[in-house]
Amino acid sequence: MNSAIATIGKTLSLVAVLTLTVLNYFYNWLNFSEVVLIQLFIGVLYMFFSCAEYLNNSLKADVPVNRFAYFPNSFYMIKTLKVGIFLMFGAMLLTTTSKISYLATICFIVGATELVVMAVLHLKKLCYVSFLANYIIIAGVKVNKLFAHQIKLTEFRHDIFHFVKKDNSVLQLNLDFVNDKQKFKEQIKDWLVANNVAISQESKEKLLIK
Repeated sequence: MNSAIATIGKTLSLVAVLTLTVLNYFYNWLNFSEVVLIQLFIGVLYMFFSCAEYLNNSLKADVPVNRFAYFPNSFYMIKTLKVGIFLMFGAMLLTTTSKISYLATICFIVGATELVVMAVLHLKKLCYVSFLANYIIIAGVKVNKLFAHQIKLTEFRHDIFHFVKKDNSVLQLNLDFVNDKQKFKEQIKDWLVANNVAISQESKEKLLIK
């Protein structure tokens, strides 16, 4: 399945279930059980398309062989926050006595989908760092590229690489979030040297770069 089709399918599934729920609120075509069954069916489609969107993303479909799984704390924080928010709203909606409680199922579906996507990212190791000729791929929920020519200065402190870009923004890679710290550090060293990236003198000494 094409990534664009997956994204469209995901969006249409969510729009469809919301439209059905809202229209039923006003016109009362279906009872609660019937609405929930239809919501669950469309919810399965939404979950399928959401996972396909990640698995078929053009930048992730051809995942580099030489890569390091990289799951920083921010990844867990964002996913946990999103899941928590949807589950909380779902629980709150269930306590209401009006037909607005029909929206609770949608909240639970979206929350469950976030959990499934997180599991897929783990199993497929789609959150990773990979070093290519003149750029680094940092793939998480989004895919970012850091080109060597964008880096103004590199600092290495407390097992964290700080890449100061020419626009003064900073990108960090923390060794604590990879399994093989030594190999990861050596890979970064080789990449920095090969691309002649500016490194602070203190960091050169720590990394044993001449």
